[in-house]
Parts: sequence; C-alpha cells; structure tokens
Amino acid sequence: MRVTAARPRAGALTAKATHLRERRKDWSDETLADKIRSEVFRDPTLPKGAVNLNVEDGRVVLRGEVAEPALVEELERRVRDVVGVREVENLLHPPGSEAPEHVARSR
Repeated sequence: MRVTAARPRAGALTAKATHLRERRKDWSDETLADKIRSEVFRDPTLPKGAVNLNVEDGRVVLRGEVAEPALVEELERRVRDVVGVREVENLLHPPGSEAPEHVARSR
C-alpha cells in the first residue's frame, strides 16, 4: 500500500498567505515608512531621491517632482498597496507644474 501526503488546496494556501500578509498592520510610522521605501523604491527605475514621504498614523504624504506625469499615479498606487497604509495624500507633480495644495487635517 502506498501512502501519499495530502496536498493543501489552492484556496487554503491563498487564505494562509492572505492571513500572513494582513497580520501586521499596526507598525510604527517609522517602520511603515521604511517598509514603503523598501517595497516601492526597490525598483531602480523609480525616482527614490526625488520623492519625500512622511507617515503619520498610517497616513502617507508624498511630496516632490517626478519626471513623468504617469509616475505621479503609479507611485501613489504602489504606496497604497503596501500593507499598513491607511491613506495617501499625493502632492507629487511633474517639473514645470505647481504642486497640489496640502490639505490640512484636524485631529
């Protein structure tokens, strides 16, 4: 008689992977900023030095000039995809255009 190990279903693996990804959402702001820098800006084609990011209570503010208008939206999308990011205010802009107005938030 041949005994084979049971293989987990694909759905179970997906649920486990999602569970592990969702588990740590309450990092400190400093840790979240480091996580964004390592996940988003590991791509060497992105303008890491041109983008300033601040994190406060999981809310990320992106500032700076990026060479291409498409990068404004791409960087915002990538930052939003980082686990732990609750909100993104995107003040990025292409050269020659004005920076968007910062929206002051009251607590």
